[in-house]
Amino acid sequence: MDPLLSWEQIETIADRLVWQHSHKHLSDREMAVLEGSWRGLTYEAIAVEMNLSADYIHKDIGSALWQKLSEALGEKVSKQNFKQALQRHSRHTPSSNSPTRFPTGAVAADSPLYVQRGTIESDCEQELLRPGALVRIKSPHMTGKTSLLNWLVDRLATHGFRAVRISLRQADRKQFQDIDLLLRWLSANIRKQLGLESPLEEYWDEAIGSMVSCTSYMQGGVLEQIDGGLLLAIDDIDVIFAYPELARDFLSLLREWHEESNFTDVWQQLRLVVVHTTEVYIALDLNQSPFNVGLPVQLPPLDLPQANYLAQLYGWSTTDSLEQLRTFLGGHPYLLQMALYHLSQQQSSLADFFQTAPTYNGIYGSHLRRYLAELQGHEDLLAAMKLVVDSDRPVPLVWQQLYRLDSMGLIRLVDNGNRVEPSCTLYRQYFLNHL
Repeated sequence: MDPLLSWEQIETIADRLVWQHSHKHLSDREMAVLEGSWRGLTYEAIAVEMNLSADYIHKDIGSALWQKLSEALGEKVSKQNFKQALQRHSRHTPSSNSPTRFPTGAVAADSPLYVQRGTIESDCEQELLRPGALVRIKSPHMTGKTSLLNWLVDRLATHGFRAVRISLRQADRKQFQDIDLLLRWLSANIRKQLGLESPLEEYWDEAIGSMVSCTSYMQGGVLEQIDGGLLLAIDDIDVIFAYPELARDFLSLLREWHEESNFTDVWQQLRLVVVHTTEVYIALDLNQSPFNVGLPVQLPPLDLPQANYLAQLYGWSTTDSLEQLRTFLGGHPYLLQMALYHLSQQQSSLADFFQTAPTYNGIYGSHLRRYLAELQGHEDLLAAMKLVVDSDRPVPLVWQQLYRLDSMGLIRLVDNGNRVEPSCTLYRQYFLNHL
């Protein structure tokens, strides 16, 4: 059994959670209500200690406090369950005398390592609460897309939504042979994740075609069978861009599902999230594409306050050098966490880090070698990246090369996307020496 949290731990965890969520600390009165509740006092007893009315303590201060903690934790928090909620969160929180876990990629919604990107999370949540909403998330590899999805799934669960998450990267190559195989694979995944009993064959009819059959299944076999809303998140959707004809059918189907909410009440239950790493570079009819409707979201690099939050979490407080470190790594979340982990473990000084990071044996060695191998397998990309790192000014690229290098996170677009430069100093230095 986990040891009970002390008041000092409760105070620290609660205030940090609210700060991370809203960039505002708990007020003195809210903290007093939290402490009184931790001690087991009634609102009346807390009111006596604070020389305020019990009604004001309960309906104003207490209500605001539990609402802030509910939003920060992504679950309903009250005077009766806040200890358990914070206890569960503390299991994922590194203690002050133990090392923060090694960065491994995506994090859970309740992890202290999850850094919110300004208003992006709240904007996405509010959009997805709208009937038939669609959100499009675009960002390079390892920049937080999956973590954001975790956050959104967790938040919408508090509003009564069920969620299905599907990555097109998990589909076998044979699923991309024709639209029927792909839509059957998609429908089977949805059915399995939701635990539904509606057999696909009841809705599949060759005479009306796969796309109509799949739509019929989604309506009658899924949306009409569940209570509340459904969040359907399709990750790695750019995998299908390699199959232009198939992509046109599949993407137009998603657009049709999104627009069905304008005509049919049951389709208002569906919320779509599509996630991709690069721009759509296949020709699509504007009236059939899901990429010109809904809310577009592009995850930005971490800014200095966000980087500072991570630095404090890792126990690395060399504030004067943090902007230097953030700039060197381009604000890349994964690269920055790797650096902070090693620096906080005193495995190297900052000067040593800058010297060894872009080398074969540095902490990013495997990460950089993986990119190098991918570039070496595509002569056009290798030549394009060499052009970018060799120049001390932004350069133009052919659009195919630009999209692919952008999806890898190796470049950033400047001059309204007309020119590019390395996304960070780390990549420039490494590829200058290896291309």
